[in-house]
Amino acid sequence: MADYPTVLIQVFGTEVIGKDGTVTDLAVSGKPRLRSYYTQVRNKIKVIHDLDQTEMDTLNAHYAADRLNAFLFTFDGDGTQYTVRYQSPPRSKPQVGVRWKVTVSLIVV
Repeated sequence: MADYPTVLIQVFGTEVIGKDGTVTDLAVSGKPRLRSYYTQVRNKIKVIHDLDQTEMDTLNAHYAADRLNAFLFTFDGDGTQYTVRYQSPPRSKPQVGVRWKVTVSLIVV
């Protein structure tokens, strides 16, 4: 199993987002109703990078090689390692100079 490229620095805003499948709505009486659709919490990870062109090429190569495969991702916030897959292609915006702000969406499998 491959690893997510560790040379790509995770910047502020990178987060693990847990979803427990709970939906809240209101009954006719105004009381809240809770319904749970999952048996366990499912996590998504939003990774934000500030990359130069070489790092951008590294990310694009990893996506091309592993977009359909599971791989290991280490969250720099607490060092936890997750087995993940890409949820969608990396989204990038050019910044000043030759830098890119990139958002990567991963889903824990």
